[in-house]
This record gives sequence, C-alpha cells and structure tokens, in this order.
Amino acid sequence: MTGYRLHDDLSFCRIDGRTIFLDTRNDRYFRLSGNLERAFIEHIEGVTCSSDDISRLVESNILTDAPPLPNAAHNSIMIASRSALELPSIHAPCGAGSVTEVFANVFWAHLQLKVRRLKVILDDITDFRCRKATLERDCTESHLLNNALTFLKARKFVPIETCCLLDALSITAFLTRRHLYANIVFGVTSDPFSAHCWVQSGDIVLNDTIGNTRAYTVIRVI
Repeated sequence: MTGYRLHDDLSFCRIDGRTIFLDTRNDRYFRLSGNLERAFIEHIEGVTCSSDDISRLVESNILTDAPPLPNAAHNSIMIASRSALELPSIHAPCGAGSVTEVFANVFWAHLQLKVRRLKVILDDITDFRCRKATLERDCTESHLLNNALTFLKARKFVPIETCCLLDALSITAFLTRRHLYANIVFGVTSDPFSAHCWVQSGDIVLNDTIGNTRAYTVIRVI
C-alpha cells in the first residue's frame, strides 16, 4: 500500500487536528468524514492502513497510484517576514503605460476566472512562468519590489473590484513578463473557515501585509 499518494490536483493542511483540502480541478475546498479522515491521516503518517481504507480513499479520489505529474505543485515556501507594502518607500513609477498593462492583466484574469477551471488557469500561468522567469530568479530585490509596487499603484486605476485570487494571478503575470519569479500562495483558516491567497517571493509578501497572511495556514504553493 506504500505506492499510493495524494492526487496532483489536491493539496491539504492540518489545522487544530482537522484536515482541509483544496481541489483545484473542481474549484473547491473540503473536509473528509471522520473515518475517511482517520484513514488518510494514518496513511500520511506511515501507519499501515487496511486495504479497505486505501480502497475508500482511492474511490474518493483522494489517493492515486499514478506517477506524479512534472512540475507538480508543492506546499513549502519560506515563512514571510517582510511585505512590500510595509518596507521603506521605494521609487515605483506608474505612468499611463503601466496602467494600461495592469488593466490588461486584470481583465485577462477576470475573464479567465469566469470561463475556466482554476486548475487550467494555474497550469497555464505556471507554464508561462517556467518559460519566462526561471532563468531570472536571482534578480535584485529592489527590481522585484519596484515592479510589484508599480503594479499595485496602477491597480488602483483599474475599475474592476479587487479580489485576492484575481489580483494574485494578475500581478504574477505582470512580474513574469519582466522575467521576475514569484509564487502564488493559498492559505486557509479553520474556525471559521476562510480562504485567501497572495503573491510571495522568498520571504517577501508582494501584495499583502505580513499580519494578514500570517492569519492563514498555507495549503498550496504555485
């Protein structure tokens, strides 16, 4: 039974003894029933599970014996200790060209979220980032911050309501076009349940405050 693993479309975290899942293929967060959750926890902790428990997890599309996909998402990222919004003032020009580009990025993400599944959108932006930004991960911090703040300034002029996922996709695309690498981080709280996402590079949150992001437990990193 050791050859089974979590589906690529799923990720999870544990908060206060409960397990929360994110399913990007079906655009949902969910929890398991008591017995199924027990079986899953035993499996990930290396406890020998019965064949019936494994079968139930497979039938529920939690576990699979298929090989992992290339570039599979992971759940690890540095603990954020700084925020672009809270660092000393950085010169970040915001002209008409920047506003036009940011509008195009936000409108693109807005449309994608209306007509496509989250998994497809995330796969596309991951592929785009791999092609455009992989070779430039070691860019200077000031260049990264400058561009992130340019986006945030221009975003204020875009007449589309802010939303964490919409803006995370938009700023990631904006940075990627400049060969700047950043991760989209999904987080959740348990009681009451809440979901959020932000963009982060190393230990720097680029579009949120440290206090807000620390309220969430990371469930998936793109």
